[in-house]
Amino acid sequence: MIDLLASLERWASERPAQPAFTWDGGAIGYGALRRRVAGAAEEFAALPPVVGLLAEDGIDWVIADLAAGAAGKTLVPIPPFFSAQQIAHLIADAGVAHVLTDERLQPLIRPLGMPCSPVPCREAAVLPNIAGGRRLIYTSGSTGTPKGVRLGGAQIGHSVRALAQASAAGAEDRHLSVLPFALLLEQICGIYLVLHAGASCHIAAGAAARCAEGDPGALLKACEAWQPTTTVLVPQLLAALAGGYAALGRKAPVSLRFVAVGGAAVPAALLEAAWASGIPACSGYGLSECCSVVSVSRPGSRSHSAGPPLPGVTVEIEDGEIVVSGPTVMQGYLGGAAPEGRWATGDLGHFDGDGNLVVVGRKDNLVVTPNGRNISPEWIEAMVERDPRIRRCVVVCGADGALTAIVTPADTLPAPGDLAAAVSVAVREAPAYARPTLCIPTSEEVIAGDGLLNGKGEPRRAAFAACFSGVAGPSLKIEVPLEFIAS
Repeated sequence: MIDLLASLERWASERPAQPAFTWDGGAIGYGALRRRVAGAAEEFAALPPVVGLLAEDGIDWVIADLAAGAAGKTLVPIPPFFSAQQIAHLIADAGVAHVLTDERLQPLIRPLGMPCSPVPCREAAVLPNIAGGRRLIYTSGSTGTPKGVRLGGAQIGHSVRALAQASAAGAEDRHLSVLPFALLLEQICGIYLVLHAGASCHIAAGAAARCAEGDPGALLKACEAWQPTTTVLVPQLLAALAGGYAALGRKAPVSLRFVAVGGAAVPAALLEAAWASGIPACSGYGLSECCSVVSVSRPGSRSHSAGPPLPGVTVEIEDGEIVVSGPTVMQGYLGGAAPEGRWATGDLGHFDGDGNLVVVGRKDNLVVTPNGRNISPEWIEAMVERDPRIRRCVVVCGADGALTAIVTPADTLPAPGDLAAAVSVAVREAPAYARPTLCIPTSEEVIAGDGLLNGKGEPRRAAFAACFSGVAGPSLKIEVPLEFIAS
């Protein structure tokens, strides 16, 4: 955190009136931000060594984050979208002894009997210069049990500097912050990278939640009003933004120069739709264990890949698995051994001819067919999801060994035969052994109602296989010859 505090000192001295962060109805310049961080850090000195942060996205979240680092505390961001059980586990596992929170979210902490307080509003003139501040990042993972990732100033500092180089970040940038600050990705890009570059950030609190409810209006309004140069989105938000502009019949602001998209695989059809709407979407790949970002497409590129690795980050492919080495690799899981600068990600991938990383899927999701073939379901799913008529595809292996594509359409439900034909065409480039032979139409409502997704919105594959095992009626064998359809 020392590098970031030095950046704050620099911009507060050189450009104290320049807005560092804005939000609907307010703004704070670099000079005032330094004074508030300094004041909060003085009060944080009396807090226990490990402090939790559970607050709404806003300037208080930013100040608490920076002040905890300045006071040498271990900060544990608490995602408000975690369940009560996950929050209790996180607090106990990390040894949190005090929580910084706000009035609205305090009820999530009160049942735990944990001391808590609001983020202080007082100011001070001098920032402390205490080394040793670190953070614990908890991710829900595929099992729902949060695991603590230990990160220090070295990992965060290198990640920020590498991202600044990869994205060509500068003081003239206007970042639009949409993702929750509880996510490491937005901490890195929406707070630290902004401070490093001396740029400005607009906090569009609530826009992501509105999009998740099917209303992209707040996101579109923020884009139009703020005219940002950069933002970071997940695929769902990119789809909402591109769809919103397409519905309006106009392009996104020409000010946008770099829209990083991560958190999940980005279908090629979505990238194409974004580019058609004037959104310079750049897909990336990363994980908390490697300080959030491992690779990203560069500004101006139009690649369906996850782009080249960040400067100073080494990516190797070992037996098909992505292995990351370098200064952004975590210090280790809480209570676990240090990985010594090298992390086997569990993801499968390869490099294309231009040195871009192509992520295929999870190693532990491999489907083994009765004839001994290993298939990454994400590989086939990505092919199917390129069709704009298909919103989601989940490939599982049925009890009889048949590969099954469980598909939700993007709009109204077409005839089962039409959907099966679309799947058959989409996978025509895959080898015969990897092509699904059964197509089962369903809906997003059924998937959500049956609890078939984990906390990150990813499919629980065993649950999918069990839920749709033996389904008849709308299911249909994919028997249309590929050559006939392609012609």
